Amino acid sequence: MGEWSDYFEQFPDEDPANQDDDVDSVLEQRVKIEATYSPEVLAELIESRTRRDSERGRLQEVRRQKRDQAQSELHRSIGGLMEAYAWLDVHVGLKIKTHSGNDPEAFALLSPKLPMKLRLDCLNKLVQNASANSEAPIKNDWSVWNTQAEKVRALRNDYAHGRWIFNHEPGRNSFRFARLDWNTNVQLADAPLAISPAEIDARSADIWALIRTLDEILQHIFPSKHKN
Repeated sequence: MGEWSDYFEQFPDEDPANQDDDVDSVLEQRVKIEATYSPEVLAELIESRTRRDSERGRLQEVRRQKRDQAQSELHRSIGGLMEAYAWLDVHVGLKIKTHSGNDPEAFALLSPKLPMKLRLDCLNKLVQNASANSEAPIKNDWSVWNTQAEKVRALRNDYAHGRWIFNHEPGRNSFRFARLDWNTNVQLADAPLAISPAEIDARSADIWALIRTLDEILQHIFPSKHKN
């Protein structure tokens, strides 16, 4: 836990061990005037104090274990979101290759060093040109898809440029989001984002749905490309 110890030295408010008052309240019950007590009473107090300190250590360890378990679940969910996003990017790039007519400028966008925003814009331009004479429902389907894809792109950028702080709530383990910053006095955003791993999984499912519907939409816009 060395690395967490270093982190919590810089951000003590994020240490689960410092987030509950019940442990400190137990310690506040220590005897104040021990010097007036007999050796027998002092020995009993020392034994009691040892038990309390041991209990405090166990409580802190339980909290750390809960935090680590919750963070592992969060990391799994975020990893799934990033994978779904990468597959969406791959599919967008493949559609550009298929429908750009070997345009060198379009092909130049097929680089992992370039953001997906450029590829989405390129595919949108290809669709707009090809769907000029398409019926309104087809255009609307694409407009809805493109809007959702843009939201996914913005969501991924938000999730990738920050850190997630464990926020234990009764009956629910959620996380608060703090944007990436090296200021030890960093404050959470004005409207801090609280989300659970299950909610991130649901957003990953939305991305996979976008991937599945892309072919269905484009086959009506580029019909000749989908004929056997």
